[in-house]
Amino acid sequence: MENPNTNIEMYGKFTWTINDFSTVMPDLSSDPFSFDGHKWRIIMDYVSNSLSIYLDSAVDNMPHGWEKTVNYNLILINQLQAKRNIINECNATFHSNSRPCGFEAIDLNKLWDSSCGFIVDDTCIVEVHIKVEKEVDESVRNVDNKLVERIQNLPPQEMISTEMVDFRGIGK
Repeated sequence: MENPNTNIEMYGKFTWTINDFSTVMPDLSSDPFSFDGHKWRIIMDYVSNSLSIYLDSAVDNMPHGWEKTVNYNLILINQLQAKRNIINECNATFHSNSRPCGFEAIDLNKLWDSSCGFIVDDTCIVEVHIKVEKEVDESVRNVDNKLVERIQNLPPQEMISTEMVDFRGIGK
């Protein structure tokens, strides 16, 4: 039997610019941002002698059983040479009780070396590019398409009415 569902891909990008970087480390998290109806955040911290970067579902009290599979790139931006950005591609399933997913990005000596380009004028930039696949039920999409097709093909006189309609019960 053929699967009546179709996957569509959704893409999002969030850029986190951290000014006064030297004064706000070692543990940081971005303001939450929304993507695909969920809140997310980027987290940075020092692990031994390295900077680590993580993506986290920003809501601590998600309902039991909640999960979201995402493909994402965490990118430490090189402000001097874009070809030297540090990119980590991840594919992870976040659960209602999961921990942030990320990677050890860079040695702290290299991070703080101004000639390397990751901190310029005490500013550090991190991006996340997110992709999710959503399943769309073919039968629902066909109903919607037929409804639109029917409305589009109505002659103008069928669309005009002088009758009053009570819409209060719609959607209940």
